[in-house]
Amino acid sequence: MGVKQTIEQVARLREIAVVFLELELHHFIDIFSLKHHLPWHRRFHTKTNLGNDAHTHPETVRQIFERLGGGFLKLGQLLALRPDLVGVEYAKSFEKLLDHVEPLEWDELELCLEECLPKGIKSFKRISKKAIASGSIAQVHKANLHDGTTVAVKIRRPNIEKRFKSDISILYSFTKILGRRYNIEFMNPEKVIEEFETYTLKELDLTHEARNMAKFTTNFAGEKSVHIPKIYPKLSNEKILVIEFIEGEHLLEERSLK
Repeated sequence: MGVKQTIEQVARLREIAVVFLELELHHFIDIFSLKHHLPWHRRFHTKTNLGNDAHTHPETVRQIFERLGGGFLKLGQLLALRPDLVGVEYAKSFEKLLDHVEPLEWDELELCLEECLPKGIKSFKRISKKAIASGSIAQVHKANLHDGTTVAVKIRRPNIEKRFKSDISILYSFTKILGRRYNIEFMNPEKVIEEFETYTLKELDLTHEARNMAKFTTNFAGEKSVHIPKIYPKLSNEKILVIEFIEGEHLLEERSLK
């Protein structure tokens, strides 16, 4: 890719190459020079037509984002909300990424609680091991505090910051390669990745979300029609966010009713 790669990036490029191979996207392997990242027994020797884009329809691109996870999944989720950038057909397909994120095993998240909270899991009277929501950056579990209050505990995925930074670096490289090969200036993909990086790195720090919620609470003080969940700052930090649990509707479900 023209730059010195970290161990994480080399491993990630291997994952990407294998996904492209399994989805029969051989032209992408050629374009991004990923052939040498494939396991030796899975390498192929025939060149494909570099202009072949028959397999890059919306559902296939969605599968790429979904299978790679990390920064790729997050990018797909954001593009689902930007039909002005990718078109309605792609955005509609990418909407499926907003719901289908496999939750991590509880053991991985419990370790985070033990490391990031003074009392660890004992900070809660009880906490469900089953996630009620799972995203590319964090997942949410329902819990009860010792006074009986029901809360939502948002826990950041382990090592996600390192994964996202590696993915963003790879995405920058990919967009530069595509920019040299195709005329895609109308979309300015490097600018898209730049904005994606700024937005995502902020979202990785859950204290940023807590500060925004605090601002909303102040701005809507006295508004009876608006209720902002209470934040529990002593149980929250950059990797964990604990807020009042409130039943609600999924944004896409609400939109579909209108």
